[in-house]
Amino acid sequence: MVSLRLWLILYLETITLAGWALMSEREYVLRELSSEKATSDWNLWRADAESQSGQDDQPIVGPVQRRVPKSDELPLLILMRDYFIPASLFCMFGITGLFFFLAFVTQGMTRQTDRLEQRDDQ
Repeated sequence: MVSLRLWLILYLETITLAGWALMSEREYVLRELSSEKATSDWNLWRADAESQSGQDDQPIVGPVQRRVPKSDELPLLILMRDYFIPASLFCMFGITGLFFFLAFVTQGMTRQTDRLEQRDDQ
């Protein structure tokens, strides 16, 4: 059976690794998506989506009718720049829930194995 101390160490390592991954991804997104090339690519995509939107009595060009994004900036850039803390907390809560669920299942499996071994020994 795995001790509580080991589960705590594993949990802290998991949360630390997730926090580090989120911070490094944030740095990458802010560096790459703040560039002029990323902004011009986004504006090109928005223009293409507008031509496929069917607005202003334009025919729908593509296979679906697209909705034109209202933002002048990429959504991922806005998420990582303006909403990083709430998004990080949401990720940490999800990771915490998943970790404790897996710990609960693993503990149950190891206890069941221990009980079966004890029963076989008798």
